[in-house]
Amino acid sequence: MTPLMLMIVAGAGIALLLFLVLKYKFQPFVALMLVSIIVALVAGVKPADLVATIEGGMGKTLGHIAIIIALGAMIGRIIELSGGAEALAKTLINRFGNRRTPLALTVAGFMVGIPVFFEVGVIILMPLAYGVARAARKPLLIFALLLSSVLLGAQLLIFMWAPLHGRSLEVSLGYFLLPLSMILTGRIVYGEHLSYLQKVAAVFAMIGVGHELWRLGSFSWETLLVAGGYPLYFVLRRKLKTDHLGGLWFDMLLMLPIGLWFIANGHPQAIQQAPLLYLLIPVLGVISASALVSYIVASRLLPFSLFGLLSYVEPVLLVGVALLLGESIGRDEWLTYLPIWLAVVVLMIEGAKHVLTQHRRDAA
Repeated sequence: MTPLMLMIVAGAGIALLLFLVLKYKFQPFVALMLVSIIVALVAGVKPADLVATIEGGMGKTLGHIAIIIALGAMIGRIIELSGGAEALAKTLINRFGNRRTPLALTVAGFMVGIPVFFEVGVIILMPLAYGVARAARKPLLIFALLLSSVLLGAQLLIFMWAPLHGRSLEVSLGYFLLPLSMILTGRIVYGEHLSYLQKVAAVFAMIGVGHELWRLGSFSWETLLVAGGYPLYFVLRRKLKTDHLGGLWFDMLLMLPIGLWFIANGHPQAIQQAPLLYLLIPVLGVISASALVSYIVASRLLPFSLFGLLSYVEPVLLVGVALLLGESIGRDEWLTYLPIWLAVVVLMIEGAKHVLTQHRRDAA
């Protein structure tokens, strides 16, 4: 089978997986196993080699992650049932004082959030948050918000670490997958439905993402961190009813001391060699803050699925900027970017139709 046909089979498999989960509400893991078997058979895998092929493919992607998440869930439950969470809570309160319990959880959350996934950190630390809330006799919401902010800050730190250590490609693939994971989250958690044009855009996006997955060969932990961590973060914000600018300011405020620590312990030589950075860095901060504020506002105002699909606008714009700066798209990358560009065009058409319909209603 030619590479093009394999790519088409992979894209059709992704489409079938989403169809089974969204339309018929299959259990996601069962649907994944069923689609894996179908794709393997269509791709020409011998029935005798089927089990080994699926185990090998899924093992590379899920093996180390499944172990971490499963152990995280068990450890968190063991800490809670054994009384360890309450003992740790009392120790933190004794060391830091009742008034500084948020600082104690900040330290604990930062230490746990660096080496583990966002989801695992939540599983492990939530029993500790309950224990501290009971021991300190303070509302649980304070500690839940605190842990959310600290764990998100740890993931942002890893995100900044990736380009400096040659892991940008893995992170960028996570952002290609993120809109699709947002669509799944919107359907499963909130029961949202896609319009016809949104479904067309999603199919184009799946083709592009499927080709990129086929081109790279596998997922990495950075890819899954981006694709899975952000939907959980936005769901958590909606659950806590902090999906507004006040909640964002709360997150940023809690991250400020850690950011100042990194600045104080960083390497000042770069700024000393280029004093203009004293001006450029604050300007860049204002631009980044404006973009982040717009992103948070959009996550509150738009349906979860549409918000996810519109996330494809960013990589399209980044590719345009890269082309203006003299970079080029490789021959094997066109089948990734063209379908995603078509998905954005379809969303623009739907937006234009919505505006025209609204204008006609107002005129009538």
